[in-house]
Amino acid sequence: MNLFTVEKLRRRTIDEVLTDLREAPGQILSGWDRHDFRWQVLDADLQLSGNGKVEGEEPILVLGLSENVCLPLEVWSEDQGAAIAGILPLPIAALAWCKAVLPTDRRDSVILVAGGKGVVIAVIKRGKLTTLSRAQAIDDAFGNIRRNIDEFGLEDPAMYLWHSKLEESAEGDFNYDRLTIINEELLRAVLGAPLLVMTSTGRRTSYDRPIPHLLNWLARQ
Repeated sequence: MNLFTVEKLRRRTIDEVLTDLREAPGQILSGWDRHDFRWQVLDADLQLSGNGKVEGEEPILVLGLSENVCLPLEVWSEDQGAAIAGILPLPIAALAWCKAVLPTDRRDSVILVAGGKGVVIAVIKRGKLTTLSRAQAIDDAFGNIRRNIDEFGLEDPAMYLWHSKLEESAEGDFNYDRLTIINEELLRAVLGAPLLVMTSTGRRTSYDRPIPHLLNWLARQ
């Protein structure tokens, strides 16, 4: 996954970018010679359904997943008697959720998404994704932010951490200045109520952790 512009890729629309990625990816990504990838392009609003319309200089996010990832999931889904609506990398799903749920439209934000394979750093400026980068660890991510804060052009941004394994970590491990951890307390404050899910027994169970909220949101997209 990486950020480009349609102008930089010498195309006019997202649809043109997507068509060429699927038919001749090497024409879009210089030196890319693999044809076993599935591609999708998101606009800077991170809308998960449909292809947005962008101007030439607006960022677009190019995503690619190998067939080695997609096919086993599709086989498993068929075995369960279900259908897959989409396959999305966890960092992008979490970023899209953060942008939709948190007040990123009212305040510039830096969002860190941490998982088992490093940290994705996203800068949301004036409600749009403008910068995307990666780091090995949260310490490295903060070093990246400190070094590039002027380049990002942000003044007093909100800073959030979405962690896929927060329950396995002590929140004191993330004691960084001005960092807001996306936890039960924040979710209750932002959403106003816990997530209620009907179980197979007919009982309602409440959830406050980030991942159940993310899955519920994705199911409605």
